[in-house]
Amino acid sequence: MKFDNDLLFFSFIVPPRLAPMAPIEINLDEHHPQRISFPCRVERGSSESLSLEWQYLNNTSIQETNGITVNKQHLHSSKLIELVFDPVQREHFGNYTCLAKNLADSSYSVASLYIRCKI
Repeated sequence: MKFDNDLLFFSFIVPPRLAPMAPIEINLDEHHPQRISFPCRVERGSSESLSLEWQYLNNTSIQETNGITVNKQHLHSSKLIELVFDPVQREHFGNYTCLAKNLADSSYSVASLYIRCKI
């Protein structure tokens, strides 16, 4: 709360809400590498102290390795981070969580990657 010449100002911090992410299902072809990504975008919420992070389902941060990267290039301009698989590999199948936090609260959205392998 702030007072200025008999005026009262309130500052509200809106909790983040993430856009839903559609699951991705691909046919894995080792002869034709594929790149896919999941965008995690904040639909609404205060930018003050906003953080976005990709995690595995066991709540550990994603480590950039084995063809998995996290692109934070648009974090400040668009409130967006991407989870990128390049190239997609069989062991990448599963669920990943994007976690958004600010001073008001936190929220998450789950991204599911389904992989079919040719035999």
